[in-house]
Amino acid sequence: MAYSKSFRPDATSFEEELCIHEMFPKVVCRHDNIGLDLIPGMLEMVEEFRDQTAGNKTLYVNSTHSTIETLHRLPVFKDLAAEIIRVARGFMVEYGYANHRASDLFMAGMWFNHSSKGNFIFPHIHHGGFLSAAYYLKADPEKHEVLFHDFHKNIQEEPAEFNARNSEVFAIPCKPGRLVIFHSDQPHGVPLQVHEDEKIVVACNMILKNVPKDQGRMA
Repeated sequence: MAYSKSFRPDATSFEEELCIHEMFPKVVCRHDNIGLDLIPGMLEMVEEFRDQTAGNKTLYVNSTHSTIETLHRLPVFKDLAAEIIRVARGFMVEYGYANHRASDLFMAGMWFNHSSKGNFIFPHIHHGGFLSAAYYLKADPEKHEVLFHDFHKNIQEEPAEFNARNSEVFAIPCKPGRLVIFHSDQPHGVPLQVHEDEKIVVACNMILKNVPKDQGRMA
């Protein structure tokens, strides 16, 4: 009898003499052209908040982020928050959750981060979240990217060519209107920025209602 939380590939795959089975894939949801009409108003608000931001220049982070973590309650960001939740709930359903459970997802916190030359963010996770997201207000896809890391690989010999199966780092270019959603326990970071062009990103955490205390990410 199969373990209750296991997945068994389709029987037809076992009819093949040779098959490479992909197990435990990491998933990231990317949705472009979200809220493009909202960007000018949000950028204006970011400018108003610049004097309220705090720089973080620790060993692991060198960037400037908003001290306000409730942007989703402000009118100009409220529509963006609704769009993020809509896409995230669809992502949950595609991932395998029931519609009624996806409807329990809600926004827990939203802030912005702006960075320029010399800034970086080492790989980290968002403790306490279920899903997290990054939405780009200002970025150049030729110069800015977000990196997702897999620290569980233990390949003794590097392959001749890196691909989605064997790479330890997955890079997504950043551009205005691009939304990237991922599980909050997925390590991610930003490489050292070597150019002057500023990047502004809205980040957020989402959580589920009524998560049992003894249940982890797969609520």
